[in-house]
Amino acid sequence: MSMEMVGLAIETLVSDERLRTRFSRSRIETIADLGVRGIELTPDEIELFIQTDADIWFWERSSAADHLH
Repeated sequence: MSMEMVGLAIETLVSDERLRTRFSRSRIETIADLGVRGIELTPDEIELFIQTDADIWFWERSSAADHLH
């Protein structure tokens, strides 16, 4: 179930530009909002989202290949 929630969180961030922008500015509040929407993440998953380089969520600003190294 947790992998499903991570996938849903990623899908939501990728498809919702406004939420993605908010996430890049205020990660903890945005993750809390995802929880209110029913996307429950474990503490470890939340920590990984918080530590993620914000640029990977904005494909037009960076190349995915740049982040795979």
